[in-house]
Amino acid sequence: MNRPDTLTLDRDRFATLRGASQIRVTDGSLWLTVDGEPDDLFIERGQGVALRPGARVLVQALRAPARAVVLRPAGWRERAFAAWQALAHRPAGAHS
Repeated sequence: MNRPDTLTLDRDRFATLRGASQIRVTDGSLWLTVDGEPDDLFIERGQGVALRPGARVLVQALRAPARAVVLRPAGWRERAFAAWQALAHRPAGAHS
């Protein structure tokens, strides 16, 4: 289960992300530098990139405003709550 966050950056502004599993640009374009990767990435509206677990990423907007959806793996509390909700809302007599 992934948790989406929205990232909005003005031109030439940057942000550092850690723990993201995927970035998808919804408006503008981004320049990504991923620690440990030899090449930078340039992604535009409609494009996305999957990231390795634990990667630290420097993200810079090339056009303003740049917007992206950042997916992060859900933490154990969120996974436990989702599992509890699924169990609490299943019909009576239903078995796994």
